[in-house]
Amino acid sequence: MEAVFIESSFVKSLTLLLLLFCSLSPYAHASAYSDYLETLVKQANQQELWKDNQWLKLGHWDSGLFGYSSNIASTETFFISKEGSSSPRSELEADLRAFFSTEKRAYPALVADPKRPETFFVHEYPRCQLPARFLFLKRKLNIDLSKIPPIDCVDFDKFKKNLGAKSVSVVFSNFFLDSPASAFGHSLIRINKSPLGASSSEHQELLDYGINFAAERTTPNPILYAAFGLMGFFRGTYSKIPYYYKVREYNDFESRDLWSYDLNLTPDEVEMLVAHIWELGPNWNRYWYFFFNCGNAILYAIEAAAPRYPISENLKIYIIPSDTIKTLLSIPGLVTKVSYRPSARAEFYSRLKQLNPKEKDDLSQFIQSDYKMQTLSGQDKKTQAEILDTALDYYDFRMAKELLVEGSDISKKRQSLLASRASLGVSSKTVEVPAPAIESPHLGHRSMRTGFEGGTLKSNVRFAQYDLRFALHDSLDAGQGYPDISQVEFFNFKFRYLFEPKQFQAEELNLFRLLALSPVDSFVKNTSWRFELGLKRFYDKNCQDNHSCFGGSAEYGLGYSAHLGSYLIPYAFLETEVDWAHFIGSGQRIGAGPSLGMLFKTEHWGWKIDSKYQYMLFSYFPSQLRLQSELRWNPDLTYTFGIKTVRYETEWENSISASRFF
Repeated sequence: MEAVFIESSFVKSLTLLLLLFCSLSPYAHASAYSDYLETLVKQANQQELWKDNQWLKLGHWDSGLFGYSSNIASTETFFISKEGSSSPRSELEADLRAFFSTEKRAYPALVADPKRPETFFVHEYPRCQLPARFLFLKRKLNIDLSKIPPIDCVDFDKFKKNLGAKSVSVVFSNFFLDSPASAFGHSLIRINKSPLGASSSEHQELLDYGINFAAERTTPNPILYAAFGLMGFFRGTYSKIPYYYKVREYNDFESRDLWSYDLNLTPDEVEMLVAHIWELGPNWNRYWYFFFNCGNAILYAIEAAAPRYPISENLKIYIIPSDTIKTLLSIPGLVTKVSYRPSARAEFYSRLKQLNPKEKDDLSQFIQSDYKMQTLSGQDKKTQAEILDTALDYYDFRMAKELLVEGSDISKKRQSLLASRASLGVSSKTVEVPAPAIESPHLGHRSMRTGFEGGTLKSNVRFAQYDLRFALHDSLDAGQGYPDISQVEFFNFKFRYLFEPKQFQAEELNLFRLLALSPVDSFVKNTSWRFELGLKRFYDKNCQDNHSCFGGSAEYGLGYSAHLGSYLIPYAFLETEVDWAHFIGSGQRIGAGPSLGMLFKTEHWGWKIDSKYQYMLFSYFPSQLRLQSELRWNPDLTYTFGIKTVRYETEWENSISASRFF
């Protein structure tokens, strides 16, 4: 009995000791976590990690005369410390302490439902909200994960798994003048599920994801959209989008070629980029067309993940999307491969080139007959197959949006075409669409242009003129890297000095000058258009001061253009114009009339002649005629030289010019 009693007492005592140990263990763990945290904080201070280049890039801090500042606008969300946007040191310590927290942090939601107050804030563990900064500190301080509180980052882990990131590319979508937001092109990041160098069979890029930075559009009006973008009235946000959505939008709907630039990033850098993109997702920046847009937004994200590449050192004060690509290629070793995805339009015209003239006529009749197979009955099966393949490409090119509507007449007709094609039992001819080197965006001239012009006026008055254009391309500039028959100019300024009388005067302060020539042919009959807005000098009988006055002007025209051979493009527009200046009798006038012109363009030469007539209402002298001829020589992508003659209502002008791109 005594032995049994002793054994029972021993078991009870052991049980009590175990219970006491378990009850005290959380405090022991908490004490151990706290001690380890203070050790890490001390190490971070000793190493001065807040000065580390990557830490500064992750917080988007720039140093200036008054200290540090971050370009992230949503500071309450992006920073833990109240001083975080201006103090990398305060933010580093605040982050490090927050990463030991097992309580979720509440921060304002980027998108919320006004009817549901619970959506106003997001709740997340700091370590899960800011995984890139945690990853940075983990690597720099060799953090032992067994010595910090365990948590599960469910949403971030799901994000990483969906991306399946193995490599990274930057994609540039060519210029699209039908939308002000896309007139300069668009850049985005593609997160690839395959490593660099994977063959096309291994790398199915349509399964990848695109990381996009864009303005949150608040107005459907294209003029207001352009104005708001210039003044920074939009919020710019990052988003994850299946890449095939962007292919559908750009390649098919808008017929824009896509150019991909594979980046030489290590697995650690790819991991860091994914984590940093997650951090940026719930945040926003002011969106500016020229100062913060899709171009520098993705460049900053890439540099934060791979600071060994000095990307921001090569950036100008302002940047446009096409400059993004030139910046990447200016850094040795960063871009490993350039690839090209043709648009639906490019695929159609490449296949069309394979047809002989008779087959092209048959294709045109087939399309005009609303795709009735009887029109091809006189052809053999092989010829029918080639015409049908081309017709299907044309159908996909012209009906891209309509084909998305399941069960629509458009979709049913395509299915009927496919059935007819399959019934022929003839294999399709493979048509490769070669990358058009002349349109490679990274091979174009720089976006800014400055130059000098000298000449004489009708009265033999000599003048000297300084020109400065911030962006981007006119129809006589070297066409390599740009749409050869378009013009996209923003902020074009001209200042003139007259030698007699000796005086300076503003000649032009142009905000926008856009021209889109879409030559019609048997298959495409798009309208061409032009738009111009700004201040300019009028040489006009209606001007009160010596037939010359300075004022505002807005011009818009619609018309048609055509290709005559390989180099000649005639065009005709019906235009309207609104002017306001110190005119005789009235400060405003409105007019309408035709304009005719012709563009001749080769690799190094460009020549344009243009005539414009306007009948101006509310004007003392209503008839206004302007004739212009300009010849331009582009020896390379840096310099351009020109000769120009202009005839206004009251003045002749002859000049020569020399300009440089930079």
